[in-house]
Amino acid sequence: GTIGVIVPGVDLQIANPNEEGVGEVVAKAPNVMVGYYKDDALTKAAFTTEEDSCGPGYFKTGDLGVIKNWHRVPRLSLKGRSKNMILSASGENIYPEDIEFILNQHPLVAESLVVEDDNGLVALLQMDEEKLEEEAKRRLSLSELKDDLQEKATAKKEEIQDKLAYQKEVIMNEIKFFVNRQVNKTSKIDRIETIKQFEKTASQKIKRYLYDLRSKVTKR
Repeated sequence: GTIGVIVPGVDLQIANPNEEGVGEVVAKAPNVMVGYYKDDALTKAAFTTEEDSCGPGYFKTGDLGVIKNWHRVPRLSLKGRSKNMILSASGENIYPEDIEFILNQHPLVAESLVVEDDNGLVALLQMDEEKLEEEAKRRLSLSELKDDLQEKATAKKEEIQDKLAYQKEVIMNEIKFFVNRQVNKTSKIDRIETIKQFEKTASQKIKRYLYDLRSKVTKR
């Protein structure tokens, strides 16, 4: 989908788009700031120059997006933050927010983060633990084992815990399949890891930089 139409009075452009039309969203309008207070270097870095496809003087939002006509009206779709974009080994752009959006549609996933390791893409998932436990137990049909559990308490509990762990692993593989069938071949998840709870900023955004799994040698 899109985030909507372009606000009247705002000159919105896509700077330096790729072959798919995706580039950095830039804006020029009376409601856009003119610069940082007493910081010329930071101001210069925040605006486009003659070298950019849109020309100079546009504020660089840091968002990647594409503008397309929907019912003859230009609408903006966002792909993610430019600093979060992952460049695949084949040179194609991967937008982790797109993959995270799909992952977050799964009823057992509370939050997700897609990052790189040295071998490919990793989905870090914070699960809805209560729903995950309920689903694993449902698959085990624990109600049928209730009598056995009372008779052989210790041994049966250990056995059931092992079976629950196995069912949870099966569910993780199903989630991997769930996302991979909805993304293109360069955006497929190689593996899934679970996170108890993500570290967040004061505004409740995940601190993405804390979860870079690449080794120091491969970091760009």
